[in-house]
Order: sequence, then structure tokens, then C-alpha cells
Amino acid sequence: MEEMGKEKVRIMVISPGKVLLAGALTVLLAAGAVLGGYALFKSSDNPVQAQGQPRVQGFSTAQIGPYWAFSEGCTAPGFQEWLTIWNPNDDSVDAYVDLFGKYGYIGTALVPIYAEARASVNINAVALYFGYSGDVSLLVNAKFHNSSADAAVLCERPMYFNFGGYNGGTTTTGYNGE
Repeated sequence: MEEMGKEKVRIMVISPGKVLLAGALTVLLAAGAVLGGYALFKSSDNPVQAQGQPRVQGFSTAQIGPYWAFSEGCTAPGFQEWLTIWNPNDDSVDAYVDLFGKYGYIGTALVPIYAEARASVNINAVALYFGYSGDVSLLVNAKFHNSSADAAVLCERPMYFNFGGYNGGTTTTGYNGE
């Protein structure tokens, strides 16, 4: 243990797998905070909502939509790509996630999401299911369960990497036309 001022700091060396797990848990906690904040605005008698578009940590609820596009993802070794989809609706939603690689369409994953719930999709595992590893772009189309009606959702793509000796992560909400 090293002492810094009056506090003790423990330095530990952990495996890259545990770093990825810790990063994933951090993303889940942060997403939970964002979604919890949105729930505060869901009530119709909330004066903030009545005055205009509520904002949750930089996102307007007007940005929630049924279609999402994400470019330049990667499922190659050293990269971990996820897609998180939040369904703020009172009904279940089916999200159709189309994967595209450098030569075009790879496959589609169907992601059922309960009402007012969130799903996390391991894009590496989905791409591997279709026999693919490499650069991946995503298109998300959300529909109400057993319906052809569009359903508004909020999507983001967390990515983690251990590449060339550098570890890190990024996240983006992608593009939905707003």
C-alpha cells in the first residue's frame, strides 16, 4: 500500500478481462443513472415536461426514435462492441439490429425489450454468430411487439478496446435523424 496524504491507496494489477467487465459495469451504472433521470420527467404533471422538451444528461426526449444508425464499430480482436437499447414505452418492443461489414449485410439480430426496460447486446457475439469479425456498422429499427408500428427507443453504442497497448472505451448515441 502507498500512502497519499492521509488516505491509503491500494494498487492492484488485474487481467484485461476484469478491466472489460469493470468497464461494462460502469456503463451499466451510468446508463441506469440516465434512464432513472428520464423517469423523473415521464409524469405528465411534471412542470419541466409541460414547459418544453425535457433533457436528461444532454439528451432531449425528442431525440428518442425508432431508427438508429451507428457507423465505424469494430468486433476484431482487442475490441468489444455493445449496443444498449432502452424502451421507455408502456408496451414491449422488438428491436431489429442489422449488422453490416466491409462487404455489406452480415445479418439481423432480434432483440425483445420489455416495457420500460433496457437491453444490452454483445455485438461481438452477434457478429461471431454470423461468422464475422471486423468493422461493423449497425442499423436499429424498433417496432412494438407483434405489430408493424414504429416504437421510439434510445440507443447507444459503448465500445471498449485493448489495442496496441492502449486500453480505453467510447460511447455514442448514433444518429436517428433528429
